[in-house]
Amino acid sequence: MKTDSIKHDGRVISVTPGKIIVEITSNSACAVCHARAMCPTSESATKRIDIVNIYGGKYSEGDKVRVVLKRSLGLKAVFISYVVPLIVLMILLLTLPRFYSDERVSGLITLGAVALYYFCLYLFRKRISDNFDFFIEDKTDND
Repeated sequence: MKTDSIKHDGRVISVTPGKIIVEITSNSACAVCHARAMCPTSESATKRIDIVNIYGGKYSEGDKVRVVLKRSLGLKAVFISYVVPLIVLMILLLTLPRFYSDERVSGLITLGAVALYYFCLYLFRKRISDNFDFFIEDKTDND
């Protein structure tokens, strides 16, 4: 069954009049494996998400909540962070050798362009993050 949103369970870390910070734990595909405790490749990452506080005093520190993001925004994030840099990398990697006979120069320019792309993302992170709105699913909502 395909849903139109991405949901993660988390815990409220702090609440201010302007925002709620929720901590979620993202587990790798290894999370369901019984041998994950012994495996050095299993991983989980704790992430903090800022949510605009439109909920008043409904939530407090320590509350367990479900954070929701529209699936289309999740796909947009994947496109911005993975697909565009891959396209830049491939275009430069395939075209620069025509202009530079030294492959090392082409490779360094390509890596520099991808690094520049990620640096620009870093510089504009506030503007980009304004387009991604996370919400807290109401406790009475069902899956």
